[in-house]
Amino acid sequence: SFSEAARSVLVGAPYATRLLGSLARIATSGGPAWLSRSLVTVHNIACSEDHHAPDLFADAFDCYSCLDDVARQAVDTAVASGSCGSITEHELVAAALSSRAAALSESCEAILRAFVDRAQDMPPLLRALLAAVRARAQARGFNTTDMDTLCTRLLVECVLVPA
Repeated sequence: SFSEAARSVLVGAPYATRLLGSLARIATSGGPAWLSRSLVTVHNIACSEDHHAPDLFADAFDCYSCLDDVARQAVDTAVASGSCGSITEHELVAAALSSRAAALSESCEAILRAFVDRAQDMPPLLRALLAAVRARAQARGFNTTDMDTLCTRLLVECVLVPA
């Protein structure tokens, strides 16, 4: 998990967070082509005919309603008989929720891989900024995972989301 020390760099210091965000946006000026090329993957995932776009708003009832008639009847019978407390506890609904979460995770990983694959095209100032943040985090004793997460959050929150 993301350590409290690493989290404090982004959450605990609003001025530093805003400053890093501003620097990231400045560092990407003149580099929108890098971002555009990476966003092609997002478009491909969303529009793929063989890959259903992940549902960000899936809940237990939505998964239940997407089950086929036989599966929905099995859930209804289990809930009615009391062998299952609610539809959210039934194994078929839980499996559908798990499947959707896995699909969403897979899509997010593919999107992040697209940005990593384009890292060599990243504007030099942004690469320098991320290297400086990483070096500072390393000097403060952050582990590799926390340093990677910190740099990823900086990219996502300050560059990708505003774009």
